[in-house]
Amino acid sequence: MLFHSQQLPSGGGGGTEISDLAAAYDSLPVQRQAELSRLASVNAFSGAVHPLVHSHPASGRPMLFMHLGQTGAVVRWPEESPTGECSSTAVALESMAAGVGPTRERGHSLLDAAELRALAHELNALLLRHAITWTYGPHDLVLLDNLAVAHRATPEAHDDAAAAGLRVLHRTTIRGTVPLDPPVTCGLPPFAHIWSQGSPLGEGDYGVWQGSDNFGAGFRWNATIPMRN
Repeated sequence: MLFHSQQLPSGGGGGTEISDLAAAYDSLPVQRQAELSRLASVNAFSGAVHPLVHSHPASGRPMLFMHLGQTGAVVRWPEESPTGECSSTAVALESMAAGVGPTRERGHSLLDAAELRALAHELNALLLRHAITWTYGPHDLVLLDNLAVAHRATPEAHDDAAAAGLRVLHRTTIRGTVPLDPPVTCGLPPFAHIWSQGSPLGEGDYGVWQGSDNFGAGFRWNATIPMRN
């Protein structure tokens, strides 16, 4: 990913927080690493299903990943597959047809609102501890490895726009060459129909299953943040 600064706030600021995803993962206790390794996020905008822990295709290091602004659900799968059919079934579920997604039969569960909110706060605090802030100069070019770092605008990029002027960046993103789909043994498809009404696990399930809103944002885990895509 490449950012090219075009216009900067007159009073400075408007930078980008960049966090090391491998360092964030390494700092966690082993038990917590194992717990997060059985979770996958569902993007509220695209329906893409990504494991919260993935291996970087070049370094092989485990990395954390969850889009804090666009997550519409987080799915947990059991430590051991409840059936021997997960691998073959997962291959057949490569579409976003209504009804495709987690199922009770494969032992899946959805994080409820309290669990998802707590997870988002945990990851937000963790990423902040492993972040640096890049302050842009005129026409800076910043190249990021989107599989190794998380990034977001500093708060003043939005909060002070009316007083200090807009921050305008041109962004170029290249398509990845390695899929980051959930492991086939967990029984989840690479895409899920996140826009279906109610939990795919049926009546009585209170897990979060929420498509994006008008801003392209998913579950709003922090009401004080004006989340925008």
